[in-house]
Amino acid sequence: AELHRAVERLQWPKDCRKARLMVYSHTVSGLASEVHKLALALSMALMTKRTLVVAESPGWGYTDPDVCGNRTVRCFLSSLNRVCREEDAGEESPGFLLGRCCYMNDTLLTHPDRVMRVNQTTIEQHKLNLYYKTVPALLAHRGLMWWRAQLVDYIWRPLPHMLPAPAPRAHVSVHVRHDNLAEADPIPTASYVDQVRAC
Repeated sequence: AELHRAVERLQWPKDCRKARLMVYSHTVSGLASEVHKLALALSMALMTKRTLVVAESPGWGYTDPDVCGNRTVRCFLSSLNRVCREEDAGEESPGFLLGRCCYMNDTLLTHPDRVMRVNQTTIEQHKLNLYYKTVPALLAHRGLMWWRAQLVDYIWRPLPHMLPAPAPRAHVSVHVRHDNLAEADPIPTASYVDQVRAC
């Protein structure tokens, strides 16, 4: 609860036009991958004491404008872009921070501009180079898994229209991975269904 309050203090500034923002432009990928990268972005924003804003101009691949009238993360998630939005960054600092800037060094932590723009490459560099240092020092004893779980828990707050219907009460969830890395031959979806019916 205390961690969520700390996140909320950064995510709900009094004036978005004056707040220090980290604008994250995402790349469409698998849902779990996108949530994972949103958690990395939130971690990076917390480390640099900035408000995370998810860029809305590219849209979000999982949205349905017929459901909520827009194509952004606000279509489904209540925790992101509820106060500050991409337009609050204006035209400031139009370039992405890439390369040596983003290894959690002093350049990143003391970045002077009010607006810091990052993308998937920035986030991945942050993860790969100082992966374990993305856990705040005061919480490091709990480990990376705990820290990441808290971030995902904060991000994954679906809006009411995303909550499950009251019936039917019996559900079976199946993880079907259509691998984009060609690590293995794809398994037909019907094979998964056959396995479920056999249970």
